Amino acid sequence: MGSGEGGGGGWPDEDEQIRRRLEAVADAAYPRAARRARAQGVAKVRFCVDGEGQPRETAIVGSTGFELLDEAALSVVARAAPFPKRMRCVVVPVRFKILP
Repeated sequence: MGSGEGGGGGWPDEDEQIRRRLEAVADAAYPRAARRARAQGVAKVRFCVDGEGQPRETAIVGSTGFELLDEAALSVVARAAPFPKRMRCVVVPVRFKILP
């Protein structure tokens, strides 16, 4: 399941599940215009998970430096839902990297 090395909130396996879901969705959500411009970066996104596993109060707390990627990071969170059904808030990285 998870590696046991979560990033906060005291739920390491669930934090790892969330990170993996976001990674799986991020490549598909990478905006074409950002790829063409070779824009890359890591957005830090904060969101709360409700009792149904849905993200609420989603916000960028660390920008990639590219508005297009920041907007895509918010989209990644919505597309990766549902998350583990434990009401709490998390801050997670969403990475956009162009592979060689």
